[in-house]
Amino acid sequence: MTALKKAHEQWDKTVTDCSGLKDTTNFTTTYEGTTTKKAGANDGVNTVDKADLSDGPCGSTAIACTSVWWIGDSYTETDTRFATDVKWSNKGSDGTYDYQGVGAHEFGHAIGLSDLDGSSKLTMYFQGTLGYTGQRTLGRGDILGARSLYGG
Repeated sequence: MTALKKAHEQWDKTVTDCSGLKDTTNFTTTYEGTTTKKAGANDGVNTVDKADLSDGPCGSTAIACTSVWWIGDSYTETDTRFATDVKWSNKGSDGTYDYQGVGAHEFGHAIGLSDLDGSSKLTMYFQGTLGYTGQRTLGRGDILGARSLYGG
């Protein structure tokens, strides 16, 4: 759970590896404990879980997937699901995906950002890499994307 809290904090506090970009976001996340709810259902509860993704909206090659529901221009719920058919770690171990980094990427989708294909150093880069923890800190493009949506 700590890795996922830290992944949210990256956006709350604009944790960045770029000099000159200060904490300018107005995001606030609150951990409200565990639930028996499952991700992927529009049930009014933002949920993170781990399950099979093969039948989900992101397809069988995804390692994580975020679903978003909205009314008009306002989000009403976001859920994130991590795949069960890959190995996960909180340490960036070889042969595993990093919960915190991939979580930060997925939570970027929860605030409205899309996948990017220009630089593998960005948190919102479209593809995760085994053993890589670089997505734990936001790049300039990640922050500029958030600013374009929310100001700053």
